Amino acid sequence: MTLRGGSEKILVSFMSESVWPMFSSRSLIVSGLICRSLIHLEFIFVYGVRECSNFILFHVAVQFPQHHLLNRLYFLHCIFLPPLS
Repeated sequence: MTLRGGSEKILVSFMSESVWPMFSSRSLIVSGLICRSLIHLEFIFVYGVRECSNFILFHVAVQFPQHHLLNRLYFLHCIFLPPLS
């Protein structure tokens, strides 16, 4: 994923989709997108079921270097917790 040229299109496509929290009696889904100066991009997705034992957290954080002219290197951090049985 690069931020050259299509960064606004990527951000608009994320924002145009439903990223607002949704609540129901059986499940909880929260998605969020945070973008600061197109340098730090963070996407968090949380899904939980009524039973406390089933819980999935997916967290992706991509940090681009401060010198945006050197877009080749970036750091990717990803956490996935499977449901507990």
